Amino acid sequence: MAIVFVVVMFIMFMLVMFFFIRMIIVILMIFVVTVMFVVIMVRVAVIMFIVAFVCVVVMICIMVMVFMIIVMLVVMTGIILWWWSNWITATLGDDLAASVGVNAKRESFYLAALLAILVGLALKIVGALLITALLIIPAATARRFTSTPEMMAILSVGFGSAASAIGLWAAYIFDWPAGPSMVATAAVFFGISQLRNAV
Repeated sequence: MAIVFVVVMFIMFMLVMFFFIRMIIVILMIFVVTVMFVVIMVRVAVIMFIVAFVCVVVMICIMVMVFMIIVMLVVMTGIILWWWSNWITATLGDDLAASVGVNAKRESFYLAALLAILVGLALKIVGALLITALLIIPAATARRFTSTPEMMAILSVGFGSAASAIGLWAAYIFDWPAGPSMVATAAVFFGISQLRNAV
């Protein structure tokens, strides 16, 4: 239980830092706009120095956010790999889990807590439409191509990544909104998987 507390506290700290850094970037952008209005009254060289300084600070904040996302990805992957067999056993049934010595209620709680943290973070970053679609559609698509949970997880990550990449590309090329383009691409993958089994 102590490790779960430490992991949850670490994740909460990373979330607070992530949103704090976003707030700093917004404040700095407001500062840049304000400085632009003062350009007429102050020498251009000073203004260019201030703008360059603010741009460097914004770039550092962005690099820190990218680093935090990478750390979160590594931590979450480690947690999933550490508890994978217990979670699979607990989701198959309470009696099966008890027979192999796994506390199904505790493992279900850990899985639900990790999923809640993931959804809470993703809702702030990508929105409700994308998080709902990318949690359900790639897994449903991958289910048609495999029978093991491990391959289903790997394929669902692949389908989700491909849907995101192709959707972003289509959004850029055709000037569509990015979120619905990714969801539509994932839906096309799901439709193709349904046709695969129908043939």
